[in-house]
Amino acid sequence: MTAQLYWTDAALRDLRRLDMITHERVIAAMTRFVETGHGDVKRLRGNPVEFRLRVGNVRVRFSYEIEAVQESNTATSIFVIHRVLPRDRAYRD
Repeated sequence: MTAQLYWTDAALRDLRRLDMITHERVIAAMTRFVETGHGDVKRLRGNPVEFRLRVGNVRVRFSYEIEAVQESNTATSIFVIHRVLPRDRAYRD
């Protein structure tokens, strides 16, 4: 199974606002989750398709879907990262 990561403009803007160490930790944690499924991930209440990944004091809000490809019998997971925010601002919408 292959995976693709898509960062929204808002998520990229949020990443640029972080310090470099936190920025790298967020990217490493999201990459690790996509490749292995390991990470502190929970489904968000009130939104059945959105999840959050905890990276220290930062929350990565994302959704994903699995697309099956019939010809090669492989599946592709598509992860869309919506926001990367500090814990106190992550759930305000």
